[in-house]
Amino acid sequence: MKYFAHPTAIIEDGADIGEGCMIWAHSHISATAQIGKGCTIGENVYIGKLVVLGNHCKVQNGVNLYTGVTAEDYVFFGPAVQTTNENHIGLLDRFGNPNTSWELGYTHFKRGAAIGSNATIRCGSRNNPTVIGVQSVVGSGSVVTKSVPDFTTVVGNPAKIMEK
Repeated sequence: MKYFAHPTAIIEDGADIGEGCMIWAHSHISATAQIGKGCTIGENVYIGKLVVLGNHCKVQNGVNLYTGVTAEDYVFFGPAVQTTNENHIGLLDRFGNPNTSWELGYTHFKRGAAIGSNATIRCGSRNNPTVIGVQSVVGSGSVVTKSVPDFTTVVGNPAKIMEK
């Protein structure tokens, strides 16, 4: 077998999973997701359609990676990291009706980025995705609302660059 999957994992037909991956209990890998070689997917992880993970990524327990997420090689997602793929979540018009102008959002995690536990990453648009830079660190519990430069640490809500 090219990868290990716990018997309770759901792997939809059409998912592309690289050699040497380990997928643990109750995780769900959607059709058309692409997972590189040597990745570890923890328990209770959801990986949506068209999500791309590079080689040797580690996705800890309880992470949700929704359509519109791309991660390069060696990206680390701590426990319970959440991504979004809609910029208008929860918005109501002035009469209390749900906003119906849904648009898919995008987030790109560059090589070696590390996302701390319980962080939330708000997506950008197709033309202006949220980018988490090369070897950047997002502190635990942070809420990222805009792109993070390469080799930078951000913390807080909203996440701000940590001063040296």
